[in-house]
Order: sequence, then structure tokens, then C-alpha cells
Amino acid sequence: FLLQEEQHMERLQQLLLRAHTVVEEADGRYITNSGMLIQLKM
Repeated sequence: FLLQEEQHMERLQQLLLRAHTVVEEADGRYITNSGMLIQLKM
């Protein structure tokens, strides 16, 4: 039972890490797009 619990925790951590990476990438892309928009308006 304990082994299953540990595997479950590892899976959750992996999913969290992946979600974190996706969010960071989206943030970076958003910032880049905003910067480009500002440059286009100038």
C-alpha cells in the first residue's frame, strides 16, 4: 500500500512540474507578445 502511495505522490509531483513549466512558458510568451505589441505601436 505504501509503495502505491509513493508512486501516486511522484505522479502528482511530475504533473505539477509539467503544469508549472507550461504556465512559465505561457507567461514568457505573453510578455514577449506584449513587448512586440508595444514596439508595433511606436
